[in-house]
Amino acid sequence: MRIFHPASPGHDGAVVVSHDRIRAFAVYLPLSPHLAEVGQARTRHTAALGLAERCDALVIVVSEERGTLNVAEAGKLEQCLSPIDLKLRISRYQQRQLDPPLGFKRRTWFQNLRLKLVALALASLLWLSVAYRVETIQRTFVVPIEYRNLPSNLALDDSHPTEAQVTLTGAERVFDFDSRKMVVSVDMSRAKLGWQEVVLAHESLDAPTGLAVREIKPRRSRCKCIVSPRSGHPCVCGSKKSCQTACGWFACKWSRPKSPSWSPLRHCHESLRW
Repeated sequence: MRIFHPASPGHDGAVVVSHDRIRAFAVYLPLSPHLAEVGQARTRHTAALGLAERCDALVIVVSEERGTLNVAEAGKLEQCLSPIDLKLRISRYQQRQLDPPLGFKRRTWFQNLRLKLVALALASLLWLSVAYRVETIQRTFVVPIEYRNLPSNLALDDSHPTEAQVTLTGAERVFDFDSRKMVVSVDMSRAKLGWQEVVLAHESLDAPTGLAVREIKPRRSRCKCIVSPRSGHPCVCGSKKSCQTACGWFACKWSRPKSPSWSPLRHCHESLRW
């Protein structure tokens, strides 16, 4: 396809070039209605002036018949008498694009002002919710210790300590929560009769979202389990006092066997096995 052959579709139409590649061929450009500005020139100059009226581009048009150069800009069509004149026009145009006048800057600032204010407000809210107070800090809380999942035949008689110091780490904005709802929860499903130690692991605390447990003090706690009065296992021993010492249950039925090897504490524990 040729652009200078009269029979070619590209002779009267335009060729759109972008980044050294032809994007469109035989394109019809908008023609200016101001024919007095064009004078004796033909369609090519009318299309150049039409482009200059619709955008801020500098349009250079070459006459095929006369070989003259014309420049269309801001709705005006002017002839360039020499290549030096054309170079000056292009340099002035580039300078204006790099450093627009003050009035143009003001118009640019206030164009679509409502849309710009809405975008600024949304960006500020997004920054406050995501990027604000992102530094990592540590805080320590005093949290109660609870014992759960005790076997049905046991009851908690005593524990020490009853509270733990929990150190949490995370972003400062995540610490906006009610610390009174936190609790160190210990699983006692494998508890035994008497005193025992349990580990206060990091998994014992259900930390708020976005926070991590750094430390729990102390690492262990001691608790005493006794026979639950609702367990249905009677104590049979020779001394009510001994039974209370062994299992802490006062509802005791004591009947001393006549075996010489019998002892109150031993018999109490043996009768409680299940």
